Amino acid sequence: MERYSPPGKPHIIVDPCQNSSDVIVCFPIVMGGLERFAVPSSISHLNCSKIVCSNFRPEWAQSGLHGVLDLVLPVAEELRQICGDLGAKNVFTLGISYGGYVALLLGSILGARRTFAFGPETAIGLPATRSERLVRGVSINSPYADLASHLRDCPPIDAHIFCGGEDITDLYSGLRVQDLPGVHVHSAPGSSHTAIPYFSERRTLRPMLSELIEDRFDYRAYGEESGLLDDREAILAWYEGYRSLTERRFQAARTSLENFVSRHPHIVTGRQHLGHALLGLRRFDEAVSVLEAVLESKRADPAVYFLLGRSREGQGELSAAMQYYRDGLAYFPNNKRLRAALDVLEDAFRRDRGASRLEGSDPTPTNT
Repeated sequence: MERYSPPGKPHIIVDPCQNSSDVIVCFPIVMGGLERFAVPSSISHLNCSKIVCSNFRPEWAQSGLHGVLDLVLPVAEELRQICGDLGAKNVFTLGISYGGYVALLLGSILGARRTFAFGPETAIGLPATRSERLVRGVSINSPYADLASHLRDCPPIDAHIFCGGEDITDLYSGLRVQDLPGVHVHSAPGSSHTAIPYFSERRTLRPMLSELIEDRFDYRAYGEESGLLDDREAILAWYEGYRSLTERRFQAARTSLENFVSRHPHIVTGRQHLGHALLGLRRFDEAVSVLEAVLESKRADPAVYFLLGRSREGQGELSAAMQYYRDGLAYFPNNKRLRAALDVLEDAFRRDRGASRLEGSDPTPTNT
C-alpha cells in the first residue's frame, strides 16, 4: 500500500508495511515546519509500518504547545485507532526535541514497547528552556505538562533519552527523569541539542534506530557516555547558572558557572556561558580570555563570535570587535545579530572618518 493521510487527519501520515505487525509512531517536531507526506530518512529503512505526526493539525499550528496539551487524549485515541487498523502488535514511539516530549507522553499512554527521545524536554515551561519561550506569560495547567510527575504515576516504560552533552537543557531534562523505572538517559559527549549530530557523524543513527524495534538495545555499541549525568550537583549548578544568565542575574550566574567549570572544564558550552556572565558584569578582559579559549574548540557557534565582539567593544577595541563579527559572518552569513552589530560599528567608523576628513585627519585604527 502507498502512504496516505487518514480522512480528516491531514496532520497524520501513514506508511503501511504489510509484512510486519510493528508500528513506529514518529514525532519529528511539534512546532515548526515539516513537509507534508515526509517520512524522516532515518526511519525509512525500518521494516515496519510508520506513522508520522506533523503539526498540520489546526489546533497545533494555532495553539502550539497549549493545543498539544489540550489534545493529548484525542490524539492518543486517533493513533490507537490507526495502529489497530494496521494490525499492530507492537507500537514504538520516536521523537526529536519537542517531539521527544510527545513521544514519551503518548508512548506511555499507548503502552509503547519502547520509546526513543532525542533532546526532549521533560516538562513544559521550565525556566531557561526552549518551551518557556513558547509559553511565556501563560499558565500551563495540565496533568501532562510535567513528564516526571506523569511517568511516575504510569506503569514502567522502556524509554531511552539521548541528551547533547554540551546542552544544559537536554541534560537537566534527562536528570529529572533518569531515576524513574524503565527510563535510560544517555549523554553524548561534545554534542549539541538532541545529540542527533553526534550519531549522524558516526553513521550510527540508522543502525541504532533499527534496534528501536528489536528486542534489545545496547547504547554502548553506538556511542560513549559523557559521564555528566553521574554528577548531579554539577548539572544543577550549570542549570542554575544558565537560568540566572537568561534572567540577567550575572553575579549569580558567574558563581554557579565557575562552580560547574571548575568541575568540568572540558565542557565548552559551560565555559561559554561563564564568558557571557563575565561580559554581563563588564569584566571585559576576563570575558575575552575565557571566550577566546572557547573559540579555539567551538567555531561553529555564532554566539561565541557575538560575545567576543561585545567584549572587545567593552575594552574599546572596536576594530577587533568588527573582526570578530566579520569572522562570524564568514561562517554564518545570514546571522542577523552579527550583521546588525557589525553594521552599527561600520556606520560609526564611516561617520568618524567623514568628520576627521573635515579636520584633516583619519581616526580609523591602522589594524582594520
